Parts: sequence; structure tokens; C-alpha cells
Amino acid sequence: QQTQTALALEATGVGVFRYEVGSRRLVFSPHLKRIWGLAPDAEPDPAAIVAQVHAEDRVLLQAVRDSLAPDARGEFSLELRIATPAGEQRWIQARGHTEFAADAQGARRALRSVGTIVDVTDRRRAEQELLASEERFATLIASLPQLAWSSRADGSTDYFSPQWLAYTGQTFEQAQGFGWRSSVHPDDLSTMAQARAAALANGGVLTTELRLRDAGGRYRWFLARAKAMFDERGEISRWYGTC
Repeated sequence: QQTQTALALEATGVGVFRYEVGSRRLVFSPHLKRIWGLAPDAEPDPAAIVAQVHAEDRVLLQAVRDSLAPDARGEFSLELRIATPAGEQRWIQARGHTEFAADAQGARRALRSVGTIVDVTDRRRAEQELLASEERFATLIASLPQLAWSSRADGSTDYFSPQWLAYTGQTFEQAQGFGWRSSVHPDDLSTMAQARAAALANGGVLTTELRLRDAGGRYRWFLARAKAMFDERGEISRWYGTC
């Protein structure tokens, strides 16, 4: 049954390892050898495997050592970077479980650690690209003279550009959700509601004029524009706009 489980994991792109504590023998499944960049007939050496872990991430391996302690729960889960012999950097996600048994004196001792390792490089790269994209977007927004914002489908706002906060004098905590309405002239709130209703009927394009109060209490006229984003069901998921 263990062999069948290992084969099933291999088929889904999951590598399997086993570490025998007494003999210090480390066993990798064929797929895990591929993840680590090892030859099919290679016998993984624990010290060499640790050496392939990124220097900044080796501290994370303490979780593996801790899982072998007699009083440990015997579980670990971590993500770290490795370098293959060819020099390729990969992100892996490792999860392990320690099997314990009592020795001749009845003391609890770790027998072996077994677990799985998955190559999560693509996910990590996608996350990094998304973060870089968000940083570029934030830089672009900060360079615009307009007051920019974004909101959820119901109009509750969760982002304001620095220009909005500086102009209105509001903190993000004050403006988030529907707090921004306190900066709109009371007579223009109904105009905003009508513009939003019209946008819902015309494909998610909002255009209206309104007065916004600055940090000194004075009102100025602004042209507000917003565009809705739609999800895969054709429903509005977010709004992005400027004033």
C-alpha cells in the first residue's frame, strides 16, 4: 500500500522522501531526484542536500531538526529555495512527519522522518511578478495628479492614492469603506448615487461632476470617472476611478 501511495504521489508531481535517523540514510523518490537535479541512480547525501539549500533559508531547516526531538509533535512544513547542480534556483514546499518508537529503556526516540516535497517555483514566480506589478501600479498612481481610488463591487473603497488623502486630509482609516462620503458635498451624494446606477446600466462606465472638500474645509469641483471590472460570470467585481 505504501508503494501504491508513493506511485500515486509521483503521478501528481509530488516527490517523496524518507530519512532513517539511526543510519542517517536519506531516500528520494524518482520525482524528488528530478526536483533536486540529481541523477536517477544518485544516492542523496544529507550533507550535500543541505548544501543545496539557499544560504538564507538554511535556518528554516531547524524545523526539521526540531521535529526529531523526543518531545516533539513530529511535524514540519516549510518553503525554501534550493539550487540544483546545474545552478537553477527552485522553490520547494516540504512537509514531513516523524515516526517515533520506544527504545530498550522505554524512552521515546525518532525512528524516521517521511514526507513530501513539491516544486512551487512557478507559484512563487507568479507571486513575485504580481508583487512587482502592484509596486509598479502604486508608483504610477502616485505620479498622477488626479485623486485615484478603487473599491469593491458595492462601492466600499479599499484603496486611495496619496493625493486623495493629502487633498481631503483624511486618513485611510477614516476614508475606507464609505468614509470617503464625508468629503463629498452633501448635495452631490445623490448625484453620485444616480451616476453609479447609470453606470450599472451602461456597461460599468461612470462619469459625473461633484464637489470634494479639501483639508482646509473648502469645496472644489472635480470630474469623477470610474470603470468597473467584471468577473468570469459577468458581474462587477471592482471599480477603479479618479477625480
